[in-house]
Amino acid sequence: MIATFEKEGREGKTIPRGGILGKLIRLRIDSGAPEAIPMLPGGYSNVGVAVLTNLSLANSEHFVFGDVFPMDQVEVSTNFPQAVRRLCVLMGQ
Repeated sequence: MIATFEKEGREGKTIPRGGILGKLIRLRIDSGAPEAIPMLPGGYSNVGVAVLTNLSLANSEHFVFGDVFPMDQVEVSTNFPQAVRRLCVLMGQ
């Protein structure tokens, strides 16, 4: 899920909708090439659900979402526990 929040606890920045079936956004993992993934509405104006099928996400150091907002990118640093990383490698084989 991708969600935005204000520091004071109010509803965050609205995530533009792409219609009932969502919209395509870009996802770049570490320094790899961006790939298009669907983002579905999350039930609130500040929530979207990105549909991820790439297990290498758990082995990443950061990933960047593009096209969630018209002029901004969202970069997320990851720090998954080693046990989660090992499980994802095993599931990907």
